[in-house]
Amino acid sequence: MPPNNPGSQTAAGDAETVSMVKQTTLAEAYTDEVITIEGTVYFPPGAVDSELLIESDTLYICPWKGRAQYYDVIIDGVRYRDAAWSYPSPKKTAVLRVGCDFSSYVAFDPARVSLVA
Repeated sequence: MPPNNPGSQTAAGDAETVSMVKQTTLAEAYTDEVITIEGTVYFPPGAVDSELLIESDTLYICPWKGRAQYYDVIIDGVRYRDAAWSYPSPKKTAVLRVGCDFSSYVAFDPARVSLVA
């Protein structure tokens, strides 16, 4: 990957990365399965408990990644608005910039979701 590229894949062998709210696991994957883009960890779609996410109507278009899909996280009846997001169809130039296809990978708001590595 070229220098100054904001996206990078982490490769840390068998270590696990977990996103949690109130002791509830939202996503869990080996660190070599997650992607870090601009310091934010994105989990592969299959590593995320999709039953805890509800699509939000929040609209955001990143200038270089494209349209984001936001999700509310629901834990024990409490809604954490826009606490997760993904890029279902990132721009082709973004995939090239990151170095891999991160379509539908899910990131979580670090202010509301704990990341345990």
